[in-house]
Amino acid sequence: MSVPHGAGAIVSTAKDTNQFFTALFGGKLISSDSLSTMMKLEDGYGLGMTAAPFGEKKFYGHFGGIDGFVSAAGYNIEDGLNITVLSNALNYNFNDVLIAVLKTMYGLSTDIPDFSAKPITLSEKILSSFEGKYASTQVPIKIRFWVENGRLMSQGEGQGALPLTAYSETEFRFDPAGIVINFDKPSASPSQSNGFILSQGGGKYDFKRQ
Repeated sequence: MSVPHGAGAIVSTAKDTNQFFTALFGGKLISSDSLSTMMKLEDGYGLGMTAAPFGEKKFYGHFGGIDGFVSAAGYNIEDGLNITVLSNALNYNFNDVLIAVLKTMYGLSTDIPDFSAKPITLSEKILSSFEGKYASTQVPIKIRFWVENGRLMSQGEGQGALPLTAYSETEFRFDPAGIVINFDKPSASPSQSNGFILSQGGGKYDFKRQ
């Protein structure tokens, strides 16, 4: 813990961190002028502070991670809601955790993830029905799929290739980025899927075969 120094060598609890930001934005630690200076963002960064959106709301605070530790502390100056989420180990998309916390705090419906699902192995014949290039009218990116070493691969234009894990004959995931892809069931002839829905970060995007 001594290696990062001021970049991450502070140990705290979520409650204490929340109390710190509540005091900071409540004017109990520094002057309002100094706080305004901290909140002035240039290229997304202020003085030890940044901001993150949640719908039309904005949370000021600090968000980061190092050596397996992840933290997010944000304060909404419009309604006074302050949240802090800390983790020392992750096998789930951290942004999805934050979205679930914020939805709960604002009384919005939250989808409970299904952790009972298990990866399965599909034949190359089934995997090949998803090969091809797909595009969406919702986002300006095309995604290509192909089979490599018995696994379905995907790659967005200008991005790196991602190995996908099958959870059913039509559902694939890339858990590190919180990506879930649900393909249309392949037609009988030719045996090809005509599209899929990509879910990530609370959004759903419809793609069709090119």
